Amino acid sequence: MIATQPYLGVRSSSEFKFFVVTLPAGVYFPGLASGAGAVDVLISESMVRAFPGGTGNVKTAANYAITLQVTSKAAAAGCGQVLFLDSSPDRRVEELGGMNVMFVEEGSLVTPPLNDTILAGVIRDSVLQLAKDQGLPVREYAYTLKELHEGLQTGKITEAIACGTAAVVTGIRRFHLENGGTIPVGDASGPGPITSALFENLQGIQYGRLPDTHGWLMHVDGVHLD
Repeated sequence: MIATQPYLGVRSSSEFKFFVVTLPAGVYFPGLASGAGAVDVLISESMVRAFPGGTGNVKTAANYAITLQVTSKAAAAGCGQVLFLDSSPDRRVEELGGMNVMFVEEGSLVTPPLNDTILAGVIRDSVLQLAKDQGLPVREYAYTLKELHEGLQTGKITEAIACGTAAVVTGIRRFHLENGGTIPVGDASGPGPITSALFENLQGIQYGRLPDTHGWLMHVDGVHLD
């Protein structure tokens, strides 16, 4: 949705245009093998994406413009995404630049709770439901950066997951730090078993290979394009 009122000034427009763009889409992360795949992710310690009271929980262009510079830095380091931390003194895990993030800790699926700096992603909601369907305990908790380091280094956190509309469910192989260090996730060989199972389950429903028991799919018929 974009403003269309013929006016230049610092105020809200009273006229808008809402449109939907549809197009074929390939793999979100280039170069990934079939299946969930896995990417490296840079942890942004020096820049904050969103602040309480702002628009961090809204799908708006401003939320992505601020991430472009650090995303380019991440790409130069061989990373497919950036993990942002919140603005609190504890520096808690928030979300990735274009999608939500989840972790597997001792067999439980853990993800930061929704607030006014985290987007309420549709895929996030779907993955949490599928995890419950598979009998996985689900917990909403935002790790501090220190807790994330310790969990990964001790092996308490065995998998990390990027999830979003375009990326679907993708494993995180290792985290890069701004000082040049890296922290592997598990054995850093690829997506973990829970990540792969969630990917196969979600894509199976999306492509009609598995039953849709939650009424997520809508059959579109009789569409005419002018």
